Amino acid sequence: MEDLGRRARGLPEPLERGECLALLAGATVGRLVLSRGGLPFVLPVPFAVGEDGVLVLVPADPELVDRVADAVVAFEAESPSTTEGLGWSVSVVGTAERSVDSAGEVLRMRHHGAVCGELVRIPFALVTGQLLPMVDPHRTAGGTGEVTASGAAGTRRRGPATPAP
Repeated sequence: MEDLGRRARGLPEPLERGECLALLAGATVGRLVLSRGGLPFVLPVPFAVGEDGVLVLVPADPELVDRVADAVVAFEAESPSTTEGLGWSVSVVGTAERSVDSAGEVLRMRHHGAVCGELVRIPFALVTGQLLPMVDPHRTAGGTGEVTASGAAGTRRRGPATPAP
């Protein structure tokens, strides 16, 4: 996980599968990505990590549940920052299936029954993740006093930087 060269240059740092699963285990809300009318559809969902997949609670909408079950879907969770100034993003891709799983009961209890829906399992067919260097949006490019659109040198300029209070 430690690649100071990539990190120093502000580049994402790939994570191993075990690291991805450990990070997912500490999160509670992610995004389910599926196709709706031929277009990507993103749905925030509570989730838990099971032994062999991510368990998501899909809202109790029969049409939506039917669209998710037996479809290839993506799931993503992230944390925008850590104490080291790094965020992370982990994605799981697999064919979703309706599920009855003990971790799903934990998921339902975690939300105190406030979230009702259908439990769907996304197997760990493809798991990818990366650490993301968090760029200070107030950072200036090359000491010029001008803020860039992404906070990095060589990008479009947005005008003079204002001093921090």
